[in-house]
Amino acid sequence: MSKQAEQVRLFVALDIPSVARDCVVGVQEEWRRYEGLTARFTPPHNLHLTLKFLGEQPAERLDDIAARLEAVRLPPVECWLGELGLFSADGPLRIMWIHLAGEAVIELQQAIDAALADEFEAERQFMSHLTIARIKRVSQRRRFLEAVGACRVPECRFTVREFSLKRSILTADGAQYDNLRVYPLEQAATS
Repeated sequence: MSKQAEQVRLFVALDIPSVARDCVVGVQEEWRRYEGLTARFTPPHNLHLTLKFLGEQPAERLDDIAARLEAVRLPPVECWLGELGLFSADGPLRIMWIHLAGEAVIELQQAIDAALADEFEAERQFMSHLTIARIKRVSQRRRFLEAVGACRVPECRFTVREFSLKRSILTADGAQYDNLRVYPLEQAATS
C-alpha cells in the first residue's frame, strides 16, 4: 500500500499592521458587549485578508506555489477599513466582517490569481474583508441587523508592505496560521 502524501492547507494573505489591528479590536470589543450576540471573535494575531484560498495541497507542491508567487511585483498596498457587514448561508448569520477597501487590494489579488492561473481557478467574486467574528447565535435578529447597519468603523488608513503564503491548521480552539513564505511589496525604482 502506498503512503498517502502529506497535505497542507494553504492560503495567500495580507496581514494588517498593528494600527489597523487596534481599530478592529476596538470594534470587536463593542460587539463583545452586545446583548443577544454569541460569537467567537477572531484573535488579534489571526486578523488577515485572505487573498486566495488554495485548500489542501500535497506538501511537495509547496515550493512550486511559493516560486509562482515570487512573480508578483507590486508596490505597497494603500488601504483602509470600510463598513461592517455580515455573511449568511441563506438564513443563519455566520460571519461578521469589516471591508478592507482600496483599489490596490484588488490589484494585488488579481496579480496573485495571474501568478497561479495555470494551477488554480481565478476568484469569481473576490470580497475584500477581514473576518472579525464567527456568529453562533443572535437573538432579536432585526434589532441586531439594525445595529450592524448603524455601526461606524473608525477611520483607519494604512499601508501594507508584504503578503504571505500561509498554512492553516484547524484545531478545536480555532485555526492556527503559520507564515511559510513572506513576499515584500516594493516601491518601483525611480530614475
